[in-house]
Amino acid sequence: MNEVTVLQNFQLILQSDRLPLHVTEVMNNLELAESDLRQSINKLHTNIQLSAQEQLNFSQKFSQQMEDSILSITQILNNICEKQALTNSQLNNQLLQQEMNHQKEIKLLSEKLDVSDAKNASRDVEIKSLQMQNQILFKSLKEIDVEIKSLQMYQKERDVEIKSLQNRLDVSDALNASRDVEIKSLFKQLAEREDSKQLQQREYSKQLQHQINILEEDARERRSAAILCQNIKNLN
Repeated sequence: MNEVTVLQNFQLILQSDRLPLHVTEVMNNLELAESDLRQSINKLHTNIQLSAQEQLNFSQKFSQQMEDSILSITQILNNICEKQALTNSQLNNQLLQQEMNHQKEIKLLSEKLDVSDAKNASRDVEIKSLQMQNQILFKSLKEIDVEIKSLQMYQKERDVEIKSLQNRLDVSDALNASRDVEIKSLFKQLAEREDSKQLQQREYSKQLQHQINILEEDARERRSAAILCQNIKNLN
């Protein structure tokens, strides 16, 4: 493998994506060294017609330059490899640290998930209890609705009964008013005939008093019935 092949291989290595970014400066220095070598080669071709001694001297000088360049390139390659190894070690350490951090995070999330699962289980029990209470409450509401409907039916029946009693009370009041008028008329007739019909009036007064007693008794019964109806209405 000659020097030109070494330079070409080294240039291919420098162009590889596997090198880190910190070798850019080294690449520039190597390109300058390669340019110097090419200038020396061109100078060698230009002076190919020189004397044998001059060619020998130039060849020795060129060989020394090539040897120095190769040593320099070898040193640079060693430095690059060392830096690359250091970079790989740093990357491995970073990846290891990231993996440890990920494991810690996964453990923390797992613990939080366990706590969340426990809370969810407790909430499920609470939800089931609330559902049972809701069912019991719904059943109670249905029973209350049935009872309310029964009370409403009873209230309607009582309203009909009260209305009937009120109608009867109105009729009784009308009869009482009519009888009061009749009684007043009878008393008036009695007063007008009192002078001329003393004997007849006594008998008639007895009969009339008897009728009055009957009417008053009937009126008292009707008033009692009216009071009873009013009390029933007030209770409702």
